[in-house]
Amino acid sequence: DFTPGNLVVPLNVSLIASALKHEFGNDVDLRLFKSPRKLLDALEHDTAPNLLGLSNYCWNQQLNKFFLCKIEERHPDLIVCSGGPHIRMDLDGIKEHLRQNSRVNFFTMLEGEIPLTSVVGQFLSKDISVRSLEDSDPIPGLAYLRDDELVYNEPVYEKGALDRIPSPYLAGLLDEFLDDPTSIPMF
Repeated sequence: DFTPGNLVVPLNVSLIASALKHEFGNDVDLRLFKSPRKLLDALEHDTAPNLLGLSNYCWNQQLNKFFLCKIEERHPDLIVCSGGPHIRMDLDGIKEHLRQNSRVNFFTMLEGEIPLTSVVGQFLSKDISVRSLEDSDPIPGLAYLRDDELVYNEPVYEKGALDRIPSPYLAGLLDEFLDDPTSIPMF
């Protein structure tokens, strides 16, 4: 599962986890995975999560498709939110990506910390369902298809909003990945 060259920590998803923990504290239970094998084991043997987030990069696109197939088989009602740079930014490109990855319910565009915090906030205050989000006002920065039509409002970020998110290193979210003395923290 790990090669000698796979020594970095999952900073991208830990920043989102830190934003969620900062906003919701113990109301959310989060697990971070760097290892595909550990994620697969968790999906096969643990209680299914309410929401699964997948980072979307060119180097893990096929791995995500594998996991989406597994999710469809084992947890067809699991809500999947993806985000990352491996998507065209024009409206047609976003729509096409969502069509090609129909098992992804929502895609966070650009910085995912703020839209995903809004998603989780709605789930905690209303109902943990795709319908609860589709029936609400669109969340800026969140893209999804409703009746095969793209729903997307461009994100609007308050200056410094991301700076208020605590460091995932200081929050202890990366401790399990830093136990290996050969790990390379990426700042």
